[in-house]
Amino acid sequence: MFASQLGLSLIMVAIASEIGWHVTQCWYYQNDFTMLNFMFYFFLLSAFILWADGLSQETNTLTNIVNGVFAVGLLAVSILYPIGYKIQVMTHDLDAANKFKIPIYIVLTIVFSVLTYRGYKLLEDWRIVFFPLFSVGVNLSFVFLLEQKGGNPISAPQVLYNALFHILHDFAGTQAGVAIFTWLVQLSKNNPPVTYDL
Repeated sequence: MFASQLGLSLIMVAIASEIGWHVTQCWYYQNDFTMLNFMFYFFLLSAFILWADGLSQETNTLTNIVNGVFAVGLLAVSILYPIGYKIQVMTHDLDAANKFKIPIYIVLTIVFSVLTYRGYKLLEDWRIVFFPLFSVGVNLSFVFLLEQKGGNPISAPQVLYNALFHILHDFAGTQAGVAIFTWLVQLSKNNPPVTYDL
């Protein structure tokens, strides 16, 4: 339980870092490498890893392997992100640098898969699929719209679209998914806990 509570707290640290990152960009989306962007990914991954670990009802070989994969993934992200930053600074080639963010997306996919599975096993509610659907699917849809329609502060300041898609990618995406998960937990609070292997 403590791990899940700590994970939920770290989500707020991640969101605060993301907001700081967007403020430094004048709220115009750029997929660049900054300390605040690293903090966002690091704390978001840490939060969901702790949350997933907190949903594990027993410790066995499989849960230890999954935790090992989480730890190695977080370490890899912590090593590769600064390399991507150096490439961005030295070559000014953001496309080449962004290849070093791919491990972040892979680790996030693994963590979300385990978190969704453990949440389903614990809650036994099919509606848990709405958690990754909103936290990942809806979120990334608005990020895509930001990149396509959000404009830039110099030549095409699409203020309305930029603000709208920024707000929606957080509130209708990530935070809606977390709200759905916590709502499902609230609905099932009177059910006894279920134990499982993963």
